[in-house]
Amino acid sequence: MGNTNIENKAASGVPYFTPAQEPPAGTPLKTDSAPTLFKPLRTRGVELQNRFVVSPMCTYSAKDGYLTDFHLVHLGQFALQGAGLVFVEATAVEPRGRISPEDSGLWEDSQIVPLKRITDFIHSQNTKAAIQLAHAGRKASTVAPWIGGTVNKALATKEVGGWPDDIVAPSALPFAEDFGTPHELTTEEIKHLVQKWQDSAIRAVKAGFDVIEIHAAHGYLLHQFLSPLSNTSTEVALRTVPVSSSRSLKLFGLLFLRRCPSGCGSLLPSGWNGITSLPGISRAVFSSQNSFLPQELTFSTSAAEAT
Repeated sequence: MGNTNIENKAASGVPYFTPAQEPPAGTPLKTDSAPTLFKPLRTRGVELQNRFVVSPMCTYSAKDGYLTDFHLVHLGQFALQGAGLVFVEATAVEPRGRISPEDSGLWEDSQIVPLKRITDFIHSQNTKAAIQLAHAGRKASTVAPWIGGTVNKALATKEVGGWPDDIVAPSALPFAEDFGTPHELTTEEIKHLVQKWQDSAIRAVKAGFDVIEIHAAHGYLLHQFLSPLSNTSTEVALRTVPVSSSRSLKLFGLLFLRRCPSGCGSLLPSGWNGITSLPGISRAVFSSQNSFLPQELTFSTSAAEAT
């Protein structure tokens, strides 16, 4: 007669019963002989059972920034199939930071709840959850690409939930002819935006995400600060930049990186070293010969100075 004490163990940290996935799907049976793609990867205290990462993909399916059952099923399937890391799509830190009216958002505490359902399910499959925090800047308030086209997107008007008169960017330069003309951010507005990024990062930690990615590419807000094509401002916004330096607003992203670890405090896992990584970031930027960045910039490693 078999052992009658064998238990169907529950997954830990999940508010409902589902069997523990030990090991999780996607784990190689023999790690030593497995292709690199299937080998575990550990970075900054987060260990993935393999190197399959589901990228953040916009689905244009949220309601006022809130994710729905659609997102739970959509993202949950990747965890079931064994991806090592599953990303939630670009998630705006404020309403006007959305690409479209149907984008994901994390500017309200109440938006944590639907996200927590998603991270709980991903964790129930013993895999890791990630989120991409974003702000569209001058590329905001557009309709879904299958409506407006993938290149020349149609502007989302107020009648369809858009905010064409409240688009912001480093400079008042529209991205393209069919996009709205943004309002140029002031130094004070930038400070408020940095706070919004910090607040959203804290909410992401509370929602249970293991990884937080800062979207600074594809011509969105942080990328707009870093590009001479979208940032022609001469206003000085950072104390670490000499008054004579031009286009100093380009370093908005680095200001956020300095401030967020301090604001998140004990919520962040041990070993997070975003602050001390800043000198490396600055060296990498300069060594890539981005001549539009002032060479005399200095970076403090003190989060307290980034205020």
